[in-house]
Amino acid sequence: MSLSAIMKKLSDAAAGNVTTLRQKIFLMTVPVLILTSVVYMLEAVRTERKIMREEILKKAEVVTMLATYSGELPLISENPELLKREIMSLKSVQEVSFVVFYDRDMKLLIREGNVLDTSLRYNRDSSLSIIEEDDHFDLSAPVFTVRAGKDIDIFEETSSGKAVRENIGWVRIGFSKDAIKQAERNFIYRGLMIALVLIIISSILVYRLAAAATRPLDLLLKAVKSVRKGTYPEITITSGDETGTLSAEFNRMSRTIREREETLVSQAQLSALVGDIGIVLTESGTLQDILRRCAEIMLMRLDAVLTRIWTCDREKNMLELAARAGKYPHEQDPYTLIHIGQFEPGATAMSRRPHYGNDIERLHNDDREWARQKGIVSFACYPLIVEEQLVGMIEIYTDRILSEHIFNSMNTIADEIALGIQHKIVEQQIKSSLNEKEVLLREIHHRVKNNMQVITSLLSLQSEYIQEKRYVDMLNDSKNRIKSMAIIHEKLYKSKDMSNIDFRDYVTTLANNLFSFYEAASRNVLLNIRVEDVSLGIDTAIPCGLIINELLSNCLKHAFPEGRKGEIDLTLVPADIERRSGYDLIVSDNGVGLPEGLDIRNTKSLGLQLVMTLAEHQLQGKLDLDRSGGTSFHLHFNEVNYTKRT
Repeated sequence: MSLSAIMKKLSDAAAGNVTTLRQKIFLMTVPVLILTSVVYMLEAVRTERKIMREEILKKAEVVTMLATYSGELPLISENPELLKREIMSLKSVQEVSFVVFYDRDMKLLIREGNVLDTSLRYNRDSSLSIIEEDDHFDLSAPVFTVRAGKDIDIFEETSSGKAVRENIGWVRIGFSKDAIKQAERNFIYRGLMIALVLIIISSILVYRLAAAATRPLDLLLKAVKSVRKGTYPEITITSGDETGTLSAEFNRMSRTIREREETLVSQAQLSALVGDIGIVLTESGTLQDILRRCAEIMLMRLDAVLTRIWTCDREKNMLELAARAGKYPHEQDPYTLIHIGQFEPGATAMSRRPHYGNDIERLHNDDREWARQKGIVSFACYPLIVEEQLVGMIEIYTDRILSEHIFNSMNTIADEIALGIQHKIVEQQIKSSLNEKEVLLREIHHRVKNNMQVITSLLSLQSEYIQEKRYVDMLNDSKNRIKSMAIIHEKLYKSKDMSNIDFRDYVTTLANNLFSFYEAASRNVLLNIRVEDVSLGIDTAIPCGLIINELLSNCLKHAFPEGRKGEIDLTLVPADIERRSGYDLIVSDNGVGLPEGLDIRNTKSLGLQLVMTLAEHQLQGKLDLDRSGGTSFHLHFNEVNYTKRT
């Protein structure tokens, strides 16, 4: 995954986290506020209702008891007018909804108001009876009069002069609950208004607090977005909580990413530079042309403003400008021929050690003012040495900061160019020397060892100029064989274990390359790979890989002619898992099979000869052929013991 894709995901995740955090705080707090307000309001309504109920009941009791006293005279006199006046007096009380008077036998005398049931319901065990209905309280009480004992019954024996209470009737009063309900509605309305105001104020406060709490995350989000755009800021959050720690970690990450990106850019530049320089040094041409192209490549790949390459004349102890590239005209060069020890390249040539930096004050005195006028920021000067002999110098000047990685890695480029120069003051000697073959073979061996990929590229270019198909096929076979070895080196270099290669991964890559190369022939062919957890050393992996390359190539080229469908099975497993003794390699197909009478041990096919040689001599294995149902090669071999080379 690319760096930009990683940063995009990080930025999107950060933006989502900030929004989600605020939403969570808000969505968690507001319902709590609402619930608290509702519970408070309900509890307040219940309390208010209880208080109102007690007040109305107390008032009703007082009014009813007063009615028992004021109703005494109307009941004794049995005067309807007095009863009506008493009723009207009682009805003047706001909460009274009806008034009823009964005689001593509980018979209705008079009523006023909406009374659905005129029968008297009274608890005889108390002086006051209260019955609660849905919309009112129904209170009943007896009306007494006090008479002297002699007025009651002259024939009864009573205490002389003692007063006697006599029940002369009943009063019944209804008290409406409308006041309670109205007060309840008013309180609910006020409570809702108060709760709404509190919720709004609290929500605003919560939002502001949440915004303040997530402000560091906003800063982090903006910083992450800046990272997505290719800049790597550092933020300052001085709080001692988790956000401060997160800020410090982000700053560390930003610095790390910036450093890694600079390293990646440097590595990419250097990789391209090494590749381009390597190709130029393998091409034909004069030394001047090759060095000029090398100077141009360094100028472009390092984004420099000026590059120079010097050659050394050891007899004259001088440096001669051989190639240059840059935006300054040639006539502006302050020198083209200098003594060793003179100016920056001469001083570096004398010390024979690289001299570089991002401070032009470190330049030689004769070059410092020139660099300042041209806006130079960084410089690098490397001696070109082959076998302890100085052959030249490289100068690089840029108007931007160069990383330490580039400075250090340029030593490799200098070595390559030094070899190139040496191989070219050698080519002239080779033309008149009997040692030409030996030198050329040494050069070819060096290039083959280190540039297998360059060889396959050259073979591909060469095949474009060949018309006869059999020669093209020969080049393709050679290229695939080189690729099979190159893949092993590639996998080995990428592996953590430099002594063994993961053969499952290697076989998959090799097979995919062959199927891609023989695209037309493999279009209708299914490949089944079964390679268990097998790791082989390079001395075993290379011949085994070449054998697989030859057998798979033969299957794709010959087993399925004219687009015939079929399958190829490739199996590599330990022969004895418990003892780990040897391996079995099986490559089989259900194609047309080998020609009748073909002896694989006595054939003119270079591929089969190579298979037999590698299998029986280099791997010292046993190779069997099964012709039933197509073609199946079965090779049993052991790991080749590594022999240390001197």
